[in-house]
Amino acid sequence: MTEKPWWDEMFDDDYLRAYARSLTPERTEAEAEGIRRLLPLDPGARLLDLCCGQGRHAALLAARGVRVTGLDRSRAMLRAAPGLPGFGRVRGDMRSLPFPAGSFDAACNIFTAFGYFEEEEENRGVLREVLRVLRPGGAFLLETINRDAILPGGGLAPRMWEEGEGLFMLDEHTFHAETSRIENRRILLFADGRRREVTFSVRCYSAHELAAALKGAGFEAVRIAGSLREPDAPFHPTQSRRLVAVARRPG
Repeated sequence: MTEKPWWDEMFDDDYLRAYARSLTPERTEAEAEGIRRLLPLDPGARLLDLCCGQGRHAALLAARGVRVTGLDRSRAMLRAAPGLPGFGRVRGDMRSLPFPAGSFDAACNIFTAFGYFEEEEENRGVLREVLRVLRPGGAFLLETINRDAILPGGGLAPRMWEEGEGLFMLDEHTFHAETSRIENRRILLFADGRRREVTFSVRCYSAHELAAALKGAGFEAVRIAGSLREPDAPFHPTQSRRLVAVARRPG
Protein backbone atom coordinates (compact mmCIF):
# COMPACT_ATOMS: atom_id res chain seq x y z
CA MET A 1 0.00 0.00 0.00
CA THR A 2 1.33 3.44 -0.95
CA GLU A 3 1.91 5.72 2.02
CA LYS A 4 -0.14 8.90 1.97
CA PRO A 5 1.79 12.17 1.63
CA TRP A 6 1.91 14.22 4.82
CA TRP A 7 -0.49 16.87 3.49
CA ASP A 8 -3.20 14.23 3.21
CA GLU A 9 -2.67 13.28 6.87
CA MET A 10 -2.22 16.58 8.66
CA PHE A 11 -5.03 18.90 7.58
CA ASP A 12 -7.98 17.52 9.54
CA ASP A 13 -10.10 18.37 12.59
CA ASP A 14 -7.07 18.02 14.90
CA TYR A 15 -5.25 20.66 12.85
CA LEU A 16 -8.16 23.05 13.30
CA ARG A 17 -8.17 22.44 17.05
CA ALA A 18 -4.40 22.97 17.28
CA TYR A 19 -4.66 26.49 15.83
CA ALA A 20 -8.04 27.43 17.32
CA ARG A 21 -6.55 29.85 19.88
CA SER A 22 -3.75 31.45 17.87
CA LEU A 23 -5.76 32.23 14.72
CA THR A 24 -7.88 34.88 16.38
CA PRO A 25 -10.59 36.90 14.63
CA GLU A 26 -8.43 40.01 15.06
CA ARG A 27 -5.46 38.37 13.33
CA THR A 28 -7.62 37.07 10.50
CA GLU A 29 -9.25 40.48 10.01
CA ALA A 30 -5.84 42.18 9.76
CA GLU A 31 -4.53 39.58 7.32
CA ALA A 32 -7.63 39.78 5.12
CA GLU A 33 -7.27 43.56 4.99
CA GLY A 34 -3.62 43.12 4.00
CA ILE A 35 -4.61 40.79 1.16
CA ARG A 36 -7.23 43.27 -0.03
CA ARG A 37 -4.75 46.15 -0.01
CA LEU A 38 -1.75 44.39 -1.51
CA LEU A 39 -3.52 42.84 -4.48
CA PRO A 40 -5.70 45.19 -4.50
CA LEU A 41 -9.26 43.84 -4.63
CA ASP A 42 -12.31 45.82 -5.65
CA PRO A 43 -15.90 44.62 -5.12
CA GLY A 44 -16.77 42.11 -7.83
CA ALA A 45 -13.16 40.97 -8.36
CA ARG A 46 -12.73 37.22 -8.91
CA LEU A 47 -10.22 35.84 -6.39
CA LEU A 48 -8.75 32.34 -6.16
CA ASP A 49 -7.85 31.50 -2.56
CA LEU A 50 -5.39 28.68 -3.20
CA CYS A 51 -5.20 26.25 -0.25
CA CYS A 52 -8.01 28.16 1.42
CA GLY A 53 -8.19 25.93 4.50
CA GLN A 54 -11.21 26.70 6.64
CA GLY A 55 -11.89 29.86 4.62
CA ARG A 56 -11.09 32.32 7.38
CA HIS A 57 -9.86 35.03 4.97
CA ALA A 58 -12.17 34.12 2.11
CA ALA A 59 -15.26 34.65 4.26
CA LEU A 60 -14.21 38.19 5.19
CA LEU A 61 -13.28 39.11 1.62
CA ALA A 62 -16.55 37.69 0.28
CA ALA A 63 -18.41 39.82 2.82
CA ARG A 64 -16.72 42.86 1.20
CA GLY A 65 -18.03 41.97 -2.25
CA VAL A 66 -15.08 39.96 -3.60
CA ARG A 67 -16.15 36.82 -5.51
CA VAL A 68 -13.93 34.20 -3.87
CA THR A 69 -13.31 30.64 -5.00
CA GLY A 70 -11.49 28.63 -2.35
CA LEU A 71 -9.57 25.53 -3.42
CA ASP A 72 -8.24 22.98 -0.97
CA ARG A 73 -7.31 19.29 -1.05
CA SER A 74 -8.57 18.60 2.49
CA ARG A 75 -12.21 17.59 2.90
CA ALA A 76 -12.03 18.50 6.61
CA MET A 77 -10.89 22.06 5.80
CA LEU A 78 -13.62 22.54 3.20
CA ARG A 79 -16.27 21.18 5.58
CA ALA A 80 -15.19 23.75 8.17
CA ALA A 81 -15.35 26.63 5.68
CA PRO A 82 -18.54 28.70 5.94
CA GLY A 83 -21.16 28.58 3.23
CA LEU A 84 -21.60 32.20 2.21
CA PRO A 85 -22.79 34.10 -0.87
CA GLY A 86 -19.78 34.99 -3.00
CA PHE A 87 -17.62 32.17 -1.61
CA GLY A 88 -17.42 28.95 -3.62
CA ARG A 89 -15.48 25.93 -2.35
CA VAL A 90 -13.72 23.44 -4.63
CA ARG A 91 -11.72 20.35 -3.72
CA GLY A 92 -8.61 19.98 -5.87
CA ASP A 93 -4.83 19.76 -6.17
CA MET A 94 -2.82 22.95 -6.58
CA ARG A 95 -0.58 21.22 -9.14
CA SER A 96 -3.50 20.85 -11.56
CA LEU A 97 -6.10 23.55 -11.04
CA PRO A 98 -9.61 22.64 -12.25
CA PHE A 99 -10.30 26.03 -13.82
CA PRO A 100 -10.11 27.40 -17.36
CA ALA A 101 -7.37 29.82 -18.36
CA GLY A 102 -8.04 33.42 -17.32
CA SER A 103 -10.71 32.55 -14.73
CA PHE A 104 -9.55 34.97 -12.02
CA ASP A 105 -8.55 38.59 -11.56
CA ALA A 106 -6.28 37.70 -8.63
CA ALA A 107 -5.05 34.78 -6.53
CA CYS A 108 -3.55 34.33 -3.09
CA ASN A 109 -1.70 31.53 -1.28
CA ILE A 110 -0.88 32.21 2.37
CA PHE A 111 0.11 30.70 5.74
CA THR A 112 3.05 28.72 4.29
CA ALA A 113 0.92 26.68 1.87
CA PHE A 114 3.65 26.64 -0.80
CA GLY A 115 6.83 24.59 -1.10
CA TYR A 116 5.31 21.28 -0.01
CA PHE A 117 6.78 19.16 -2.79
CA GLU A 118 10.31 17.76 -2.58
CA GLU A 119 10.82 18.10 -6.33
CA GLU A 120 11.30 21.79 -6.99
CA GLU A 121 9.82 21.41 -10.46
CA GLU A 122 6.49 20.51 -8.82
CA ASN A 123 6.54 23.68 -6.73
CA ARG A 124 7.33 25.76 -9.80
CA GLY A 125 4.54 23.95 -11.63
CA VAL A 126 2.12 25.34 -9.05
CA LEU A 127 3.22 28.86 -9.98
CA ARG A 128 2.69 28.13 -13.67
CA GLU A 129 -0.81 26.84 -12.93
CA VAL A 130 -1.65 30.03 -11.03
CA LEU A 131 -0.34 32.10 -13.95
CA ARG A 132 -2.54 30.12 -16.33
CA VAL A 133 -5.79 30.71 -14.44
CA LEU A 134 -5.17 34.45 -14.01
CA ARG A 135 -6.39 36.94 -16.59
CA PRO A 136 -3.72 39.07 -18.31
CA GLY A 137 -2.64 41.68 -15.78
CA GLY A 138 -3.99 39.63 -12.88
CA ALA A 139 -2.12 39.66 -9.56
CA PHE A 140 -0.87 36.84 -7.32
CA LEU A 141 -0.01 37.18 -3.61
CA LEU A 142 2.14 34.45 -1.99
CA GLU A 143 2.90 34.56 1.75
CA THR A 144 5.32 32.14 3.40
CA ILE A 145 8.30 31.76 5.75
CA ASN A 146 11.29 34.00 5.08
CA ARG A 147 14.21 31.58 4.94
CA ASP A 148 16.86 34.18 5.76
CA ALA A 149 15.15 35.06 9.05
CA ILE A 150 14.94 31.48 10.34
CA LEU A 151 18.41 30.14 9.46
CA PRO A 152 20.12 28.24 12.32
CA GLY A 153 21.24 30.73 14.95
CA GLY A 154 18.53 33.13 13.80
CA GLY A 155 14.83 33.20 14.49
CA LEU A 156 13.93 29.49 14.30
CA ALA A 157 13.41 27.99 17.74
CA PRO A 158 14.24 24.26 17.81
CA ARG A 159 11.07 23.58 19.81
CA MET A 160 7.81 25.50 20.08
CA TRP A 161 4.77 24.78 22.25
CA GLU A 162 1.28 26.00 21.46
CA GLU A 163 -1.97 25.47 23.33
CA GLY A 164 -4.93 24.59 21.19
CA GLU A 165 -8.51 23.60 21.90
CA GLY A 166 -8.29 20.56 24.19
CA LEU A 167 -4.70 19.81 23.22
CA PHE A 168 -1.09 20.98 23.29
CA MET A 169 1.03 21.08 20.13
CA LEU A 170 4.81 20.65 20.19
CA ASP A 171 6.78 21.41 17.01
CA GLU A 172 10.42 20.28 16.75
CA HIS A 173 12.18 21.97 13.81
CA THR A 174 15.24 20.91 11.83
CA PHE A 175 16.57 23.08 9.01
CA HIS A 176 18.36 21.28 6.17
CA ALA A 177 20.74 23.71 4.48
CA GLU A 178 21.35 21.51 1.45
CA THR A 179 17.67 21.63 0.48
CA SER A 180 16.47 24.81 2.27
CA ARG A 181 13.69 22.72 3.81
CA ILE A 182 12.36 22.74 7.36
CA GLU A 183 11.50 19.30 8.66
CA ASN A 184 8.94 19.54 11.43
CA ARG A 185 8.10 16.76 13.88
CA ARG A 186 4.71 17.69 15.33
CA ILE A 187 3.39 16.03 18.48
CA LEU A 188 -0.21 16.58 19.58
CA LEU A 189 -1.03 15.80 23.22
CA PHE A 190 -4.76 15.65 23.90
CA ALA A 191 -6.60 16.33 27.15
CA ASP A 192 -8.06 12.80 26.99
CA GLY A 193 -4.57 11.26 27.02
CA ARG A 194 -4.23 10.61 23.29
CA ARG A 195 -0.94 11.30 21.51
CA ARG A 196 -0.49 11.83 17.79
CA GLU A 197 2.64 12.51 15.77
CA VAL A 198 3.16 13.67 12.18
CA THR A 199 6.30 14.76 10.33
CA PHE A 200 6.21 17.23 7.47
CA SER A 201 8.67 19.19 5.37
CA VAL A 202 8.34 22.58 3.66
CA ARG A 203 10.72 24.34 1.28
CA CYS A 204 11.77 27.79 2.52
CA TYR A 205 12.67 30.64 0.18
CA SER A 206 14.67 33.82 0.40
CA ALA A 207 13.16 36.92 -1.18
CA HIS A 208 15.53 36.57 -4.13
CA GLU A 209 14.68 32.89 -4.68
CA LEU A 210 10.95 33.44 -4.52
CA ALA A 211 11.10 36.41 -6.89
CA ALA A 212 13.23 34.35 -9.30
CA ALA A 213 10.78 31.42 -9.13
CA LEU A 214 7.83 33.71 -9.90
CA LYS A 215 9.62 35.35 -12.81
CA GLY A 216 10.73 31.94 -14.07
CA ALA A 217 7.07 30.89 -14.14
CA GLY A 218 6.19 33.92 -16.28
CA PHE A 219 5.20 36.55 -13.71
CA GLU A 220 6.52 40.09 -13.71
CA ALA A 221 6.65 43.18 -11.47
CA VAL A 222 7.38 41.24 -8.27
CA ARG A 223 6.95 43.32 -5.11
CA ILE A 224 8.21 42.05 -1.72
CA ALA A 225 6.59 42.89 1.63
CA GLY A 226 7.25 41.53 5.11
CA SER A 227 3.82 41.16 6.67
CA LEU A 228 0.18 40.80 5.69
CA ARG A 229 -0.84 42.52 8.90
CA GLU A 230 1.43 45.51 8.20
CA PRO A 231 1.50 45.69 4.39
CA ASP A 232 3.19 49.11 4.33
CA ALA A 233 6.07 48.06 6.60
CA PRO A 234 9.40 47.59 4.78
CA PHE A 235 10.74 44.09 4.24
CA HIS A 236 13.97 43.28 6.09
CA PRO A 237 15.89 40.32 4.63
CA THR A 238 16.99 38.85 7.98
CA GLN A 239 14.40 40.24 10.42
CA SER A 240 11.05 39.88 8.67
CA ARG A 241 9.77 36.46 9.75
CA ARG A 242 7.28 36.35 6.90
CA LEU A 243 7.83 36.85 3.19
CA VAL A 244 5.04 38.29 1.06
CA ALA A 245 5.49 38.44 -2.71
CA VAL A 246 3.01 40.12 -5.06
CA ALA A 247 3.49 39.49 -8.77
CA ARG A 248 1.49 40.07 -11.96
CA ARG A 249 0.73 38.11 -15.07
CA PRO A 250 1.92 40.15 -18.04
CA GLY A 251 -0.94 42.06 -19.61
